[in-house]
Amino acid sequence: MKIKVLGCSNSWTEKHTSCFLVNDNILIDCGIDAYKAYIKLGKPLTDIKLFLISHFHADHIMGLYIFLTEYVEAKNKIDKKPIIVGLKGIKKFCTKIFKMCNLYGADLTKYFEFIEIDKNSTIQFENFKIEIFKFTHGEVYDLGYVLTKDNFGFGYTGDIDAKNKLTPFINKCDMCFIDASGLQSSLRHFGANDLVKLINQYPTKQFYATHYSKQVLECEHLKDNLLKENDEFEVGIN
Repeated sequence: MKIKVLGCSNSWTEKHTSCFLVNDNILIDCGIDAYKAYIKLGKPLTDIKLFLISHFHADHIMGLYIFLTEYVEAKNKIDKKPIIVGLKGIKKFCTKIFKMCNLYGADLTKYFEFIEIDKNSTIQFENFKIEIFKFTHGEVYDLGYVLTKDNFGFGYTGDIDAKNKLTPFINKCDMCFIDASGLQSSLRHFGANDLVKLINQYPTKQFYATHYSKQVLECEHLKDNLLKENDEFEVGIN
């Protein structure tokens, strides 16, 4: 499994927002400027065959409209519909942002397969088993994903608060990208303080902070656990 960090910031920095590429055809989250990071790779936007979206905040989904547009304009040139997985309402949300950004509407079900998630679920994609966990992110919901291939589990939480029971999720992961937005956990976000606890509690697992603030960037305890743009990982059995 190959994982490339295209963006791991929130909306309030000069860095690219959340977007992670897996095996060249899976995109996890698609923040408002994520497509700019993707096109630097020199790959067609239509290479993505599975989109895994954590929640409906702009720094995790608004960049999707560029990919939607590219597929609609490609029309009959695409052999198989790509899949978009997200919270209940993802199809309606995509339809709205497509129309808002392009000033015309389209029946996106002609071009995409939508999978709407309202509870913990499991799907298959190619040789991946993908387990989906429904979390809370303050007053809204969020989906965490664990992608397993060749007995290696890669997890991504999206944005979560500290009230979530993470043990079942972490038990599935060998490596996890986890929200650490501030030094302390808050009503809406996991914090560096609780991430350090997880690192100590699960010494055989790899944890990396994403969506972090400048204060977390300067946190000595996490200097080896901070994701950066263009980080690449090759894990599991090739």
